[in-house]
Amino acid sequence: MAAEVANVVNRCESGKESWSLDLSNCGLKSVPDAIFHLMRNTTVLTCDMSGNQLQKLPAKLAIQFCDMSEFNASGNRLNALPDEFGNLAMLTYLNLSKNRFVKVPEAVYNMVSVTHLDLCNNQLNELDAGKLREMKSLKVINLKNNPLTSENCHQLINFCGIEVKTSHHEVD
Repeated sequence: MAAEVANVVNRCESGKESWSLDLSNCGLKSVPDAIFHLMRNTTVLTCDMSGNQLQKLPAKLAIQFCDMSEFNASGNRLNALPDEFGNLAMLTYLNLSKNRFVKVPEAVYNMVSVTHLDLCNNQLNELDAGKLREMKSLKVINLKNNPLTSENCHQLINFCGIEVKTSHHEVD
């Protein structure tokens, strides 16, 4: 346990210099409050929390690291995203692949700057194609390996200017 804590502290210290917080593959089951203390007064532009065992993300993550342009939370156990993530105005890359989402989180639809959205390998069986279409910055969305209905896939066909990747077909 002490080695894991030391690893997280070291990564936070490194993140202060690089503006990039890499907490991937740290065995985290939750996001420790100590991270927010260690990273206070630090601008975080990229945050990688992939490959952990996170079941939820704290709203504080989106509030304190509000300048993030990239966020990777792939390979966790997430099934929800706090609404505060929808306020990340600088976020252009969001990876929520390999989690447990059954529907696209509402916060995602509010992300005005996201150009790349990866939701592959979840349990998505529902999405709002109209709300996705309203995401004006969106260029690529990966929905592969989700149990989407053929109706959902058909709705995605008419997305002009967006590369849509599904298990059924790919649409440009």
